[in-house]
Amino acid sequence: MRQAGSFRQAGRGLQASARALTLLLAGLLAACGSNEGEQQPAPASADEARALEDAADMLEEQRHAPEPTPRGSSPSAN
Repeated sequence: MRQAGSFRQAGRGLQASARALTLLLAGLLAACGSNEGEQQPAPASADEARALEDAADMLEEQRHAPEPTPRGSSPSAN
């Protein structure tokens, strides 16, 4: 009969662990709620939007720029 008692105690321990885990997960989910109280970022001003567009254009030009040729070789040699 001693084994039956130890199984009951183990079962109670597992139940307590499951309850604690459930409470922990519920708390974490509650913390992930909506951001109703937080302020949303302000829209970009006209100057900021222009600066962002200029930066995007510069990156686009760099991406489409031809690869530099090594010294001493000509691009028509290929």
